[in-house]
Amino acid sequence: MKSALSRRLDLTESRNVAQQLDTHAATLKAEKRTLQPKTKSALKLVLETGAHLRALSADASFQEIDREVDAGFGNFFRTLSAITGLYSGARVPLTADLRALQEAAQTLDDLLRNHDRRLVQLPYREQYDAMQRMMLTLQKPEAVAALATLGLPLAAQRLGALTDAYGRGLGFLETKTEEPTAAIGPFQDALAKLLVHIASEHDGDGEDDVRIRTLLLGPYEDAVERVRAADAADRRRSRAKKNGG
Repeated sequence: MKSALSRRLDLTESRNVAQQLDTHAATLKAEKRTLQPKTKSALKLVLETGAHLRALSADASFQEIDREVDAGFGNFFRTLSAITGLYSGARVPLTADLRALQEAAQTLDDLLRNHDRRLVQLPYREQYDAMQRMMLTLQKPEAVAALATLGLPLAAQRLGALTDAYGRGLGFLETKTEEPTAAIGPFQDALAKLLVHIASEHDGDGEDDVRIRTLLLGPYEDAVERVRAADAADRRRSRAKKNGG
């Protein structure tokens, strides 16, 4: 059987449509609009599968946080190594100011020596625990002083913010194993049935039917228009590049 959807949507657009339909369903309820039985049942399934999709999509955003955390902690360790290396060596004497920087870098390096610099390669839960231990170390007076000397207090604050975001992300991540893209199919299948039932049960010219079509068909139709516009823009860029070459 051919789907009622003129275009399948990606994760981002599916999530947007699910969010808008959830809001619009609440609006119809507040306005006391009467849905016919099949439309009402189909909308219920759309809202359920949409809620599942949006919840799993939070995991997708966690992957972005995870990448930022990996980059942040990795760059911090590389920065510290670079500073330590820059002010090492005995052939060219260091000034008093540079020696202070060297000592501060060495102090910080010593304090962090017991922390696995490969923590970004650990499993999520273990990585978070390792990040928390490292943040506690960076809060020690000698670490705070060394960071100040090296001009890195804001870098430590950044690591703290990344750690907090990572921990909040783990709050929902640990309870889910399903990939968010796996939830697109059930949501769009439910959406297709909703479109069919709206077309058959709410095709009139009355105020209720018009309002129901606007709120329940609009989010998907708008998404399709955005996708088509993006595709058209891609084709124009491709042609321009080809003609220019």
